Amino acid sequence: MTEHESAAPAPGEPADAVQARTDEEAEAVLGETGALPEESAEEDPLALRVQIAELRAENDTLRRDLTAARQRADDERLARVRAQADFDNARKRMLAEQARAQDDARRGLIADLLASVDNLERASEASGDVDSLKKGVDLTLRQLQEAFARAGLDAVEVGPGAPFDPRLHEAVASVPAADHADGEVVKVERRGYTFRGALLRPALVTVAKAPAGRD
Repeated sequence: MTEHESAAPAPGEPADAVQARTDEEAEAVLGETGALPEESAEEDPLALRVQIAELRAENDTLRRDLTAARQRADDERLARVRAQADFDNARKRMLAEQARAQDDARRGLIADLLASVDNLERASEASGDVDSLKKGVDLTLRQLQEAFARAGLDAVEVGPGAPFDPRLHEAVASVPAADHADGEVVKVERRGYTFRGALLRPALVTVAKAPAGRD
């Protein structure tokens, strides 16, 4: 039997005595080597339980991280859905307000034009001289112009002798005119209009051209 080989239990030796003797022999081995043999360390149940506990703790941490990540993703998705809903609602409100504003503008213009319609109806039903009819037409025209002006419509100011402006005028003819400089407006064929400062339609004009032979 070697120095560290355990002796076989003696016949009739109590189990407690055998366990005590085994522990003493193990302590003797530890005192000489400083550690358990490699085979014993690998098979140590305590070490295995420690490893299992560490793996479980790591698994729990991963589960918590995954749950938190899923919660953040759900929160972000819900935030996007709410933001889109808020945007859609704001857009609907804006469109509704625009529609109401347009209806109000149309309603006001129509109300103004109805007065002119009333005058035209009265002129159509009236029997009288030409002067009375002309006065009725002039009154109707003035009412229409005032209604258009309130809506933002303004006439392009141009008359004979005014310089031709291609931004506001459209030349439909050119005629020799000794009493007008080359390019001046001779006659306004159709009035032009701007709406809220932007050109709605140009004024149609006839412009002068220099007579042949003029230097």
